[in-house]
Amino acid sequence: ASQLLSADYRPGWEPRPFSVLCWADRPTTLARMAARGDGDAGAEMSEARIGAYRTLAADLGIPLLDTSYLSPEAGTAQVLAMMPALPG
Repeated sequence: ASQLLSADYRPGWEPRPFSVLCWADRPTTLARMAARGDGDAGAEMSEARIGAYRTLAADLGIPLLDTSYLSPEAGTAQVLAMMPALPG
């Protein structure tokens, strides 16, 4: 959702919780959309829109996880490995 909000709102987001932005290349994104029955929206998923996730992660200083070739289980394991240790 933050991709759709103006950068003017970002200063009010602090402190942000731990976040990871997931990204996949366009062919993978389109295949996943089709698999979940949302293939018609694929025309709206231009390279620029998909690339915007990379830019957003850089702008926000948060990790970007390329899930193009990861299973959900492998992606979950990578996110868990990135998480900071919880106090306590």
